[in-house]
Amino acid sequence: MALAYLDDMIDPTNFLKKDLPFHPEPRLNIALIEPFVPKNKLSEFNDHIKSLLNKEVDIDTEFLGFMDDYYDIARMINRHTMNVKGHTYTVFDIGACHALQHLFFQNAVKYYAIDLIYDRIEYRPVFFTNNCEYITGRFSDVIEQLRTLVDKQSIGISNMSLIYTGTPVERALFDQLFERKFVF
Repeated sequence: MALAYLDDMIDPTNFLKKDLPFHPEPRLNIALIEPFVPKNKLSEFNDHIKSLLNKEVDIDTEFLGFMDDYYDIARMINRHTMNVKGHTYTVFDIGACHALQHLFFQNAVKYYAIDLIYDRIEYRPVFFTNNCEYITGRFSDVIEQLRTLVDKQSIGISNMSLIYTGTPVERALFDQLFERKFVF
């Protein structure tokens, strides 16, 4: 699928209304997420991306961190929850890294980015929407804090984090904590 076609397809104002196909190309560049940046934050977003690219982090313009996966997850959540009157949801993203994917979850009541690798302030995520919060720590270290926040409307996401760096105990805790979850 050509990127120009994707640009035509990605319209954040219609994100909930269209039956968008799943994203077929892995590791797409910044063009996938940029349309979801609020217009008044676009300059700040571009500056942030440039800043990240100048730091010793494992992203580049072609790989911002599994954005295609998060796009598809957000699409499924929105498609299956937004048609239910009064339905709300909160996202808990374990191993969120730079958390640029928060932009796909603007319909969530809250988006929690949980990660430990960026304990220095210059590496912490920068959020471009008002519904986000960063929780610093390894999943198993913040589980008690999360228990106070998680409810039946919560959705847990573990995109590679617990599979690659988690322990069997952490994976079991994640499974117990979240009734609704995406794990891969």
